[in-house]
Amino acid sequence: MTDERQAMSAQRMAALLGGAAALAALIVVGAVLPAEFNRDPLGIGRATGIAALWAPDEVRIDPAAGQLPPASVQRGAIRTLEIEIPLGAGGDPAGKDQLEYKVRLPRGGAMLYSWQAEGAKAADEFYAEFHGHTLAEGDKMTVAEYRKESETANSGALTAAFDGIHGWYFLNTSERPVKVRLKVTGFFEPVPPGAPGNEAGLTARLGSF
Repeated sequence: MTDERQAMSAQRMAALLGGAAALAALIVVGAVLPAEFNRDPLGIGRATGIAALWAPDEVRIDPAAGQLPPASVQRGAIRTLEIEIPLGAGGDPAGKDQLEYKVRLPRGGAMLYSWQAEGAKAADEFYAEFHGHTLAEGDKMTVAEYRKESETANSGALTAAFDGIHGWYFLNTSERPVKVRLKVTGFFEPVPPGAPGNEAGLTARLGSF
């Protein structure tokens, strides 16, 4: 009987060990993998919510608190604009080596832009200013200066802080003529030829996004 009891005890121990190993494997596959490694082969993690434990801690950002610019709903159609602006060689007696070109943006209106001065070989051969101002009648004018730099190309984005005209002043300081290729996409209105912001009377190619 002693031998039989020992055999039964060994079988029971083996069964217990086997059950424990199976349970441990189930815990690893069903709980540890989803929670720690985002792997859920049995679907238990999704069913029980354990898989959510793998997700990183969330850091909430409140745009209203000034941590980020708030998302805004834009009004009107998305427009596109392309224009080629010829500039004479630097020091042109008639002043054709420089001009301003702007577009109209409402307060909160956004646009993307990109320009390149073809023919200017070095940054010190071309100068550009990016700025905007209001068109209010009277003595006061709101002015914003965004960028002043000697460079041959630039791109970026703008959300207007006020209703007005926003754009560029280009000056060619090289010894050869230069052509500026400007592209704008956003919620803007083109400035008619001859109006403030387009005194040079340029006509752009307009489209929709």
